[in-house]
Amino acid sequence: MSEQVVRVKDGWQLPVFRGLGVGELVISDSVHLRAGSHEITLHARAEVLAVGETFDLAVTPRTNLGKVTDLLGQVFADVSAFEPGILQIHFANGWRLRVPADAERPAWVVVVRGEGILAAKSGGGISATGALAHRSAAPADDGDPRGA
Repeated sequence: MSEQVVRVKDGWQLPVFRGLGVGELVISDSVHLRAGSHEITLHARAEVLAVGETFDLAVTPRTNLGKVTDLLGQVFADVSAFEPGILQIHFANGWRLRVPADAERPAWVVVVRGEGILAAKSGGGISATGALAHRSAAPADDGDPRGA
């Protein structure tokens, strides 16, 4: 069985989401995308690249919330979190959602049941809790281009 969350040199890969659809979408003081028993919460501005258009999405200030419902049912193709605190989601239909770090608050949180939580830190970076905390050190790069 492959790992649900993989630590890579520049961040994290989350293959646990691949093939799952956004089954529940909740808009409150943040936007929650639920897929099975896992959840992605957006607390800050996100950039959405849809077919033929790009738009910002945010709860505060309210920006394009009517369009967020188009994410319901979308199938995740790839979910990645990068060390500068950026979350990037690719959907199977070609749409992309990118959540940059926010200087004043954690921009996003990813909860993977049975693994832990990844969260953007205010101003950038990523924190990991649960089983993921034990994998928080990036894999070493020994400088040998031939690999191991």
